[in-house]
Amino acid sequence: MNLDHLQATYFLQKFAWLLRDAHYDFDAAQIAIMPPYTDLRSAQVLIESEKLRLSLGAQNVSEISQGAFTGDISAEMLVKLGCSYVIVGHSERRRYHPEDDANLVDKVRAVLAAGMHPILCVGESREERRKGIELDYAVGQVHDVVRDLSDEDAANMLIAYEPVWAIGKGNSATPKDAQDAALAIRTSLARLYSQDVADRVRILYGGSANPSNALSLLEEPDVDGLLVGGASLDSEQFSQICRIAALVSRRRQKAEASRLRRAKAAGAVAGDGEAGDIASDGSDDASDYSDDATTVSDAIHARVQGQVKSVQHQVKKMKDRFGL
Repeated sequence: MNLDHLQATYFLQKFAWLLRDAHYDFDAAQIAIMPPYTDLRSAQVLIESEKLRLSLGAQNVSEISQGAFTGDISAEMLVKLGCSYVIVGHSERRRYHPEDDANLVDKVRAVLAAGMHPILCVGESREERRKGIELDYAVGQVHDVVRDLSDEDAANMLIAYEPVWAIGKGNSATPKDAQDAALAIRTSLARLYSQDVADRVRILYGGSANPSNALSLLEEPDVDGLLVGGASLDSEQFSQICRIAALVSRRRQKAEASRLRRAKAAGAVAGDGEAGDIASDGSDDASDYSDDATTVSDAIHARVQGQVKSVQHQVKKMKDRFGL
């Protein structure tokens, strides 16, 4: 639950302004908003009318497509409201509305059939962690839901690792915990399908993610994004997290470009001996450092420019008000 449709509209307007002010790079990291059902139409109208580059999603869905099921919301209804994503199997749904694996399989299939992306939530309680079976538990939850999907359907899923003990408690998992779980899930998917399918599945971390820990979590190689809970209710905190995600994404893109340059250089100097390889590695490392420094500099510059524009806007309003 959380915000009503009026509060959600105000939140989106402020959030969009903060992103514009920071010159947010929407090509670097995608942002999806998943409000309660009652907010979806208001959010859809605002996103479409303002041409905001935000995706929309829902917090739950019925496994039934149509019929006399009072209170249910079908995947087809969500598509009409502009949704691209649906959260499936969140720990609070599993706990308070007992949803078993069979039910979640049907929900995932309904979402995929409607052309949307399911975000399957998995994660252990403190009891499983105490027993030392947290990775097996999370991997088992994934396997039980996706094992009968086609390669293409599996590749269109997102999986959110959300340790139950961390949700809403302010106790986030460590970056290593998040990486270990993400890697275990990806390795399991590679065995079940292929490495290509496993690499296409986006694996998120959720559980007390905030501006303070977002960078360290996102820097882990198998963590592709964050499913943000409480911090997403504060537009300023959420915008900070999004900017951090964009920064990490740009760094990854530059690192990949650097890797390709190294591979190309290694091919060009093949047979020239070790000296050529070492020189190539050293020059690319320096390039990586320079690229990261440039990225941080660009981010700072963009923020300063945004603040300057904000001040100029306020000055203009004051002049207009007093006829100066």
